[in-house]
Order: sequence, then C-alpha cells, then structure tokens
Amino acid sequence: MTTTSDTEQLRKCLRAQLRKLGGAGPLCVSLNRNGQVKYDESIARGRGTDMNPNPEEFARALLVLHVVYDLEYPAERISLEHQVAARAGRSKSGPKWVDIALESESGEVWALIEAKSPGQFDVERDNAWEGQLFGLSRFLTPQPQCLALATWDIDANTARLEVANTQEYDQYSDWHSEGEPTTTSIPSGYGKPCQPVFVNGGTGEFEAQLREDVSSQELVRLQDQIHTILWGGGLQRTAIYFTY
Repeated sequence: MTTTSDTEQLRKCLRAQLRKLGGAGPLCVSLNRNGQVKYDESIARGRGTDMNPNPEEFARALLVLHVVYDLEYPAERISLEHQVAARAGRSKSGPKWVDIALESESGEVWALIEAKSPGQFDVERDNAWEGQLFGLSRFLTPQPQCLALATWDIDANTARLEVANTQEYDQYSDWHSEGEPTTTSIPSGYGKPCQPVFVNGGTGEFEAQLREDVSSQELVRLQDQIHTILWGGGLQRTAIYFTY
C-alpha cells in the first residue's frame, strides 16, 4: 500500500541523489522550491509529468537519474509518458502511455520501463508485465528488446528492477509459461539483459549486492514459481532458480 510516508521518504531519496550528483553540472531532474519534480527540456514528455507529488513520480525521477548517470544513457533519448497507438483487432483501442521509453541511437524504442511506487510494485506486478509491458511492446515496430518493471528501494536508496529480454520471449504467454525469467539490471550500452552473480557486498553490473528488501508477497510468488519449476523437473530451459 502506498502511504504519505512513502512520498516523503522517496523525496528524501531524490534529494540525496541530487546532492550526490551535484558536481556533474546541471541535472536532467530537479526539485522546485515546493519539493515537486521537474524534468529538463532535454527529456521528451507526453501528457503531464511535472508537479505530481506522488510516490510513483518520485520513483520515476530516481529511475531517470539511474538511467542517465549510472547507466550513462543520454537524457535526449528518454521519453516520459511515451504514447503507444494500441490496437484491438483492426480498430484502434485508443492511445496508451508508458512511464519511460529509452530510444536507441537510430531513434527506435529499445526499452520500455514501467515505474511503480515501492508499495505497489508487487501488488501490480502481474498486470504490469502482461498489459503495460509485453502488452504494449507488441504495438511497436521493432518490438523493444528490453522490458523493465522498476521501483526505488527506499532502504538501500537504489533501483529495484525486473528486466525481460524480448529477443528470448516476445509474448507474455511464452515468458509466463517458462517461469517468467528476469534479470535485475538494465544493461548499459544497449547490451543484452543478463543475470548477475549475487555477491555479499558486490557492486557493478555483473556482481550484485544480496538483497535485503524482499517482501512477503515476492517470497510467495517465488515459492510458487520454484515449486512449478521443480515439479516439472527443471525442464524449463531458463530455470535460473537452479543457480541460486
């Protein structure tokens, strides 16, 4: 559940990240004097994205900083509230919007990122993957390679991500039937999403710190997935759970 406390804690996380990056010159994200999010004009924006003092907007702002300053993607290739012309059969069902779209050097959408508040990440996870990520990615040509469900871990003050590769599974049904394989980071340099090795105290793209923020909802979901995989004898070719 999203609370007022989440909003204030995420605002503090954002202030901390802005202070940390202050030496990098003008930043693509800022807070106005009222503590509301503002984005630089270098970032393309669809429907209203500024002045939304809610936890999802603060999480998105933190994720934008992560993409630009940690993963080193140009701010000019980011589009917020990116519009997708969804269709139902032969007729349009009306436009849909994705929280963050990341374009390739050629201008095609390479990644779709759906931002959630920490309290809604697990609650809305299944619907987000099926409808907002896989569901909308199929209306883009070519289909974006990288799909990510994301939030901000308040305690660790870092991004929390689930990332899927559509070059391996381009439809939700196939991805779901194979155990919903994901990695935990968006690759830099338009690379292929890959599973990092979890190491206590690990840093960087390929050695990740062990997580301490696992919710009861996530544990139940993982329990169900592991049970399904083990009951099937590990026949799913991407059963990464055997590596843990």
